[in-house]
Amino acid sequence: MYASIGKRLIAFILDILILAVIGGPLALFLGGKESFWYQCAIFLGYFSYFESSSMQGSFGKYIMKIQIENTNGGPISFLKAIIRNTIKCIPLEFIIALFSSKNRTLHDYIAGTIVTDKP
Repeated sequence: MYASIGKRLIAFILDILILAVIGGPLALFLGGKESFWYQCAIFLGYFSYFESSSMQGSFGKYIMKIQIENTNGGPISFLKAIIRNTIKCIPLEFIIALFSSKNRTLHDYIAGTIVTDKP
């Protein structure tokens, strides 16, 4: 079963809250004027690490009981996770999910991934 847009959105909001609490102050501490780039690196590292780990998703996805898979149903590589999460930075790239039968976003199509409910 493909994860609903609602579950995906709630998972993303939970992750942004986690990143705001942990990553925001850390980036400001490390970077000062360059904190934007540290925030980008923390965002990319957080999502890419957890999505390519045995968890197959971030903490938000874990809480919402959804996971990232490649189109064959297996876990994704770290490189695929980096590609997937870099594309997330394109404004409104997620709109395509509204027209996809599998609720896939642009970053899912480009990285060859799907988001499913956990068994």
